[in-house]
Amino acid sequence: MLHRLSEECRKRSLTVGELKEALGTRGFAAMLLLVALPFCIPVAIPGVSVPFGIVVLLTGWSLALGRTPWIPRRMAAAHFPQKLMSRVLEFTSWLLGWMEKWTRPRLGVLIHWKGAQRFFGIVIAFCGFLLMLPPPMINLIPAACIVLLALGWIRRDGLVLAAGYILMGLAFAGTVWLGFYVARLSAEKDWWDAIRGVFDF
Repeated sequence: MLHRLSEECRKRSLTVGELKEALGTRGFAAMLLLVALPFCIPVAIPGVSVPFGIVVLLTGWSLALGRTPWIPRRMAAAHFPQKLMSRVLEFTSWLLGWMEKWTRPRLGVLIHWKGAQRFFGIVIAFCGFLLMLPPPMINLIPAACIVLLALGWIRRDGLVLAAGYILMGLAFAGTVWLGFYVARLSAEKDWWDAIRGVFDF
């Protein structure tokens, strides 16, 4: 499926809606994987953090509410960067094949307990919010969380899923600490100088 989509993407730019429809309603985890992988490279990609973050946030929010993942019509009509998405599709196809050797269904309680999908959705939605934050490279950690969570869900591997939840917990703690730190600095000087002091803009 992903290899076929990659071939199609070489010919033309795919829209978010086309990719979502091709993957099907049960392919939301693959969709999350495709959206998150570009942020896992140590190079900032301009112009994609907000739209990709919105896709992740809305997907997570729908899952948290127990609904089929939903994307607004205007967002569904948006086109993925052609060359980027073609490479991401190829890499994802290879990654899933490679992961088959190292993952297997285990720790099923994290997959099959009553609130598993809702909790998964809440965490994914929070990751989507973090993806949209402006400081460069700050979205690397939530993207890595999404990749782990998506892979764990696709492979039904609770151990990989647990690794994603742990990493997300660390990211949440870091976000809270950063918020308090900026708030403390902003009380002492101008808020923009406080933010610049944190990220050395």
